[in-house]
Amino acid sequence: MHAMHESKKPEFRFLLNGVVIPEIRISRKCVNGEATGSLQIEVRDEVIGWMTLDDNSHLCDKDLPRFEMSYRNETEWAKLSVCERHADPDHGWRKTSDRKLLKILETAGYIETKKDSMSTDDKRGTRVCKPRVGIFWLFDEKLLVEGTPVSEAEPYANHLGHPAGHPAVWERWQKLGSVPKDVPYDEPPRGRVMFNRIDGTYVLLADKCILNQKGIVSMILRALDLPKTVTVDTDGHYRCHVCLYGDDTDEDWGE
Repeated sequence: MHAMHESKKPEFRFLLNGVVIPEIRISRKCVNGEATGSLQIEVRDEVIGWMTLDDNSHLCDKDLPRFEMSYRNETEWAKLSVCERHADPDHGWRKTSDRKLLKILETAGYIETKKDSMSTDDKRGTRVCKPRVGIFWLFDEKLLVEGTPVSEAEPYANHLGHPAGHPAVWERWQKLGSVPKDVPYDEPPRGRVMFNRIDGTYVLLADKCILNQKGIVSMILRALDLPKTVTVDTDGHYRCHVCLYGDDTDEDWGE
Protein backbone atom coordinates (compact mmCIF):
# COMPACT_ATOMS: atom_id res chain seq x y z
CA MET A 1 0.00 0.00 0.00
CA HIS A 2 2.29 2.68 -1.31
CA ALA A 3 0.05 5.25 -2.92
CA MET A 4 -2.94 6.79 -1.20
CA HIS A 5 -5.80 7.63 -3.53
CA GLU A 6 -7.67 9.55 -0.84
CA SER A 7 -6.08 12.14 1.39
CA LYS A 8 -7.99 10.85 4.41
CA LYS A 9 -6.28 7.47 4.30
CA PRO A 10 -3.16 7.24 6.48
CA GLU A 11 0.03 5.78 5.08
CA PHE A 12 1.50 2.67 6.69
CA ARG A 13 4.81 0.83 6.73
CA PHE A 14 5.17 -2.81 7.72
CA LEU A 15 7.77 -5.11 9.29
CA LEU A 16 7.74 -8.90 9.15
CA ASN A 17 10.10 -10.51 11.66
CA GLY A 18 12.03 -7.23 11.80
CA VAL A 19 12.42 -6.87 8.02
CA VAL A 20 10.75 -4.05 6.08
CA ILE A 21 8.06 -5.39 3.74
CA PRO A 22 7.86 -3.34 0.53
CA GLU A 23 4.25 -4.22 -0.24
CA ILE A 24 1.20 -6.00 1.13
CA ARG A 25 -2.14 -6.84 -0.42
CA ILE A 26 -5.50 -8.21 0.66
CA SER A 27 -7.01 -11.37 -0.83
CA ARG A 28 -9.58 -13.98 0.08
CA LYS A 29 -8.84 -17.50 1.24
CA CYS A 30 -9.50 -20.28 -1.24
CA VAL A 31 -12.56 -22.45 -0.70
CA ASN A 32 -12.87 -25.34 -3.16
CA GLY A 33 -10.43 -23.63 -5.46
CA GLU A 34 -12.24 -20.28 -5.45
CA ALA A 35 -11.19 -17.11 -3.62
CA THR A 36 -14.44 -16.75 -1.68
CA GLY A 37 -13.28 -17.26 1.91
CA SER A 38 -12.38 -14.79 4.62
CA LEU A 39 -9.93 -11.97 4.05
CA GLN A 40 -6.22 -12.59 4.49
CA ILE A 41 -3.03 -10.56 4.19
CA GLU A 42 -0.29 -11.33 1.70
CA VAL A 43 3.20 -9.85 2.00
CA ARG A 44 5.88 -9.57 -0.66
CA ASP A 45 9.41 -10.63 0.19
CA GLU A 46 12.16 -9.40 -2.15
CA VAL A 47 13.59 -12.92 -2.52
CA ILE A 48 10.69 -15.34 -2.01
CA GLY A 49 7.91 -13.26 -3.55
CA TRP A 50 4.32 -13.25 -2.28
CA MET A 51 3.31 -15.34 0.72
CA THR A 52 0.30 -15.44 3.00
CA LEU A 53 0.50 -14.04 6.52
CA ASP A 54 -1.26 -16.33 8.97
CA ASP A 55 -1.84 -16.57 12.72
CA ASN A 56 0.72 -19.38 13.17
CA SER A 57 -2.00 -21.68 14.46
CA HIS A 58 -1.20 -24.46 11.99
CA LEU A 59 2.41 -24.86 13.08
CA CYS A 60 2.73 -28.31 14.61
CA ASP A 61 6.31 -27.73 15.75
CA LYS A 62 6.98 -25.08 18.37
CA ASP A 63 10.49 -24.61 16.98
CA LEU A 64 9.28 -23.41 13.57
CA PRO A 65 9.67 -19.65 13.01
CA ARG A 66 6.52 -17.65 13.56
CA PHE A 67 5.32 -14.56 11.77
CA GLU A 68 5.75 -11.42 13.84
CA MET A 69 4.10 -8.46 12.13
CA SER A 70 4.52 -4.80 13.07
CA TYR A 71 3.17 -1.65 11.49
CA ARG A 72 3.74 2.07 11.77
CA ASN A 73 1.24 4.76 10.89
CA GLU A 74 3.55 7.06 8.96
CA THR A 75 0.96 9.82 8.78
CA GLU A 76 0.66 10.02 12.56
CA TRP A 77 4.39 9.46 13.06
CA ALA A 78 5.16 12.49 10.88
CA LYS A 79 2.98 14.69 13.11
CA LEU A 80 5.09 13.98 16.21
CA SER A 81 7.83 16.30 17.34
CA VAL A 82 11.45 15.20 17.48
CA CYS A 83 11.23 14.90 21.25
CA GLU A 84 8.11 12.76 21.06
CA ARG A 85 9.77 10.45 18.55
CA HIS A 86 12.86 10.05 20.71
CA ALA A 87 10.65 9.24 23.69
CA ASP A 88 9.10 6.27 21.90
CA PRO A 89 11.34 3.22 22.52
CA ASP A 90 9.68 1.34 19.61
CA HIS A 91 10.08 4.26 17.17
CA GLY A 92 6.40 4.17 16.31
CA TRP A 93 6.26 0.48 15.46
CA ARG A 94 3.36 -1.48 16.93
CA LYS A 95 3.18 -5.29 17.00
CA THR A 96 0.00 -6.78 15.60
CA SER A 97 -1.63 -9.99 14.36
CA ASP A 98 -3.08 -10.63 10.92
CA ARG A 99 -6.64 -10.27 12.26
CA LYS A 100 -5.85 -7.04 14.09
CA LEU A 101 -4.07 -5.60 11.06
CA LEU A 102 -7.09 -6.34 8.87
CA LYS A 103 -9.23 -4.41 11.35
CA ILE A 104 -6.76 -1.52 11.35
CA LEU A 105 -6.77 -1.36 7.55
CA GLU A 106 -10.57 -1.54 7.53
CA THR A 107 -10.78 1.36 9.96
CA ALA A 108 -8.33 3.32 7.82
CA GLY A 109 -10.56 2.86 4.78
CA TYR A 110 -8.49 0.38 2.80
CA ILE A 111 -11.04 -2.44 3.16
CA GLU A 112 -14.81 -2.31 2.75
CA THR A 113 -16.55 -5.11 4.60
CA LYS A 114 -20.10 -3.76 4.91
CA LYS A 115 -20.81 -4.84 1.34
CA ASP A 116 -18.79 -8.01 1.87
CA SER A 117 -16.28 -6.81 -0.67
CA MET A 118 -12.96 -5.05 -0.82
CA SER A 119 -12.50 -1.48 -1.95
CA THR A 120 -11.72 -0.77 -5.59
CA ASP A 121 -8.05 -0.15 -4.78
CA ASP A 122 -7.73 -3.46 -2.95
CA LYS A 123 -9.46 -5.47 -5.69
CA ARG A 124 -6.74 -4.49 -8.12
CA GLY A 125 -4.23 -6.06 -5.76
CA THR A 126 -5.97 -9.39 -5.21
CA ARG A 127 -5.42 -12.76 -6.83
CA VAL A 128 -6.85 -16.24 -6.56
CA CYS A 129 -4.66 -17.86 -3.94
CA LYS A 130 -3.91 -21.32 -5.31
CA PRO A 131 -1.15 -23.64 -4.13
CA ARG A 132 1.75 -23.90 -6.55
CA VAL A 133 4.37 -26.41 -7.55
CA GLY A 134 7.91 -25.22 -8.02
CA ILE A 135 11.64 -25.53 -7.59
CA PHE A 136 13.90 -23.92 -5.03
CA TRP A 137 17.45 -23.48 -3.76
CA LEU A 138 19.06 -22.50 -0.49
CA PHE A 139 21.92 -20.30 -1.65
CA ASP A 140 24.04 -18.02 0.50
CA GLU A 141 21.57 -18.54 3.38
CA LYS A 142 18.71 -17.24 1.21
CA LEU A 143 15.74 -19.20 -0.13
CA LEU A 144 15.24 -18.82 -3.88
CA VAL A 145 11.89 -20.06 -5.21
CA GLU A 146 10.16 -20.18 -8.58
CA GLY A 147 6.65 -21.58 -8.71
CA THR A 148 3.72 -22.08 -11.06
CA PRO A 149 0.01 -22.83 -10.51
CA VAL A 150 -0.95 -26.48 -10.75
CA SER A 151 -3.21 -25.60 -13.71
CA GLU A 152 -0.11 -24.58 -15.65
CA ALA A 153 2.15 -27.39 -14.44
CA GLU A 154 3.52 -30.09 -16.75
CA PRO A 155 2.88 -33.82 -16.28
CA TYR A 156 5.68 -36.11 -15.16
CA ALA A 157 4.52 -39.69 -14.66
CA ASN A 158 1.82 -39.49 -11.94
CA HIS A 159 2.81 -35.99 -10.92
CA LEU A 160 2.53 -32.39 -12.08
CA GLY A 161 5.62 -30.25 -11.80
CA HIS A 162 7.17 -26.89 -12.61
CA PRO A 163 7.67 -26.59 -16.39
CA ALA A 164 11.28 -25.43 -16.12
CA GLY A 165 14.03 -27.52 -14.54
CA HIS A 166 16.77 -26.46 -12.17
CA PRO A 167 19.46 -26.03 -14.90
CA ALA A 168 17.30 -23.79 -17.10
CA VAL A 169 16.07 -21.57 -14.25
CA TRP A 170 19.54 -21.22 -12.73
CA GLU A 171 21.00 -20.28 -16.13
CA ARG A 172 18.28 -17.64 -16.60
CA TRP A 173 19.00 -16.20 -13.17
CA GLN A 174 22.72 -16.13 -13.98
CA LYS A 175 22.02 -14.10 -17.13
CA LEU A 176 19.93 -11.70 -15.07
CA GLY A 177 22.70 -11.39 -12.48
CA SER A 178 20.53 -12.82 -9.69
CA VAL A 179 23.03 -15.59 -8.92
CA PRO A 180 26.81 -15.82 -9.59
CA LYS A 181 27.89 -17.10 -12.99
CA ASP A 182 30.67 -19.21 -11.48
CA VAL A 183 28.33 -21.25 -9.25
CA PRO A 184 26.75 -24.30 -10.99
CA TYR A 185 23.08 -25.03 -10.42
CA ASP A 186 23.74 -28.29 -8.58
CA GLU A 187 26.21 -26.91 -6.05
CA PRO A 188 23.76 -25.29 -3.57
CA PRO A 189 21.11 -27.41 -1.81
CA ARG A 190 17.96 -27.60 -3.92
CA GLY A 191 14.62 -29.36 -4.30
CA ARG A 192 11.17 -29.22 -5.80
CA VAL A 193 7.46 -29.45 -4.99
CA MET A 194 5.17 -31.60 -7.15
CA PHE A 195 1.47 -32.45 -7.17
CA ASN A 196 0.48 -36.12 -7.04
CA ARG A 197 -2.39 -36.61 -9.47
CA ILE A 198 -3.33 -39.97 -7.96
CA ASP A 199 -4.04 -39.01 -4.37
CA GLY A 200 -4.27 -35.21 -4.79
CA THR A 201 -1.41 -34.39 -2.41
CA TYR A 202 1.69 -32.23 -2.67
CA VAL A 203 5.17 -33.72 -2.40
CA LEU A 204 8.25 -31.78 -1.33
CA LEU A 205 11.59 -33.40 -2.21
CA ALA A 206 14.80 -31.72 -1.19
CA ASP A 207 18.42 -32.00 -0.18
CA LYS A 208 18.83 -33.06 3.45
CA CYS A 209 20.72 -29.81 4.06
CA ILE A 210 17.36 -28.10 3.52
CA LEU A 211 15.16 -30.63 5.26
CA ASN A 212 17.32 -30.47 8.38
CA GLN A 213 16.32 -26.81 8.76
CA LYS A 214 12.66 -26.80 9.78
CA GLY A 215 12.45 -23.04 9.41
CA ILE A 216 13.47 -23.20 5.74
CA VAL A 217 10.92 -25.95 5.06
CA SER A 218 8.24 -23.77 6.64
CA MET A 219 9.25 -20.85 4.41
CA ILE A 220 8.98 -23.05 1.30
CA LEU A 221 5.48 -24.16 2.25
CA ARG A 222 4.41 -20.59 2.82
CA ALA A 223 6.10 -19.24 -0.31
CA LEU A 224 4.15 -21.69 -2.50
CA ASP A 225 0.86 -21.34 -0.56
CA LEU A 226 0.85 -25.06 0.16
CA PRO A 227 -1.75 -26.75 2.39
CA LYS A 228 -0.98 -28.17 5.82
CA THR A 229 -0.64 -31.75 4.60
CA VAL A 230 2.47 -32.05 2.42
CA THR A 231 4.62 -35.13 2.03
CA VAL A 232 8.24 -34.18 2.76
CA ASP A 233 11.09 -36.47 1.83
CA THR A 234 14.67 -36.68 0.58
CA ASP A 235 15.63 -37.66 -2.96
CA GLY A 236 18.96 -39.02 -4.17
CA HIS A 237 18.75 -36.67 -7.14
CA TYR A 238 18.97 -33.62 -4.88
CA ARG A 239 22.37 -33.74 -3.20
CA CYS A 240 24.46 -30.59 -2.96
CA HIS A 241 28.23 -30.26 -3.23
CA VAL A 242 28.67 -30.68 0.54
CA CYS A 243 26.54 -33.83 0.63
CA LEU A 244 28.46 -35.39 -2.25
CA TYR A 245 32.01 -34.35 -1.47
CA GLY A 246 32.00 -32.97 2.07
CA ASP A 247 32.90 -29.51 3.29
CA ASP A 248 36.39 -28.82 1.93
CA THR A 249 36.45 -25.14 2.85
CA ASP A 250 39.18 -25.75 5.40
CA GLU A 251 41.40 -27.90 3.17
CA ASP A 252 44.76 -26.49 2.19
CA TRP A 253 45.38 -27.42 -1.42
CA GLY A 254 48.45 -25.22 -1.81
CA GLU A 255 49.00 -22.66 -4.52
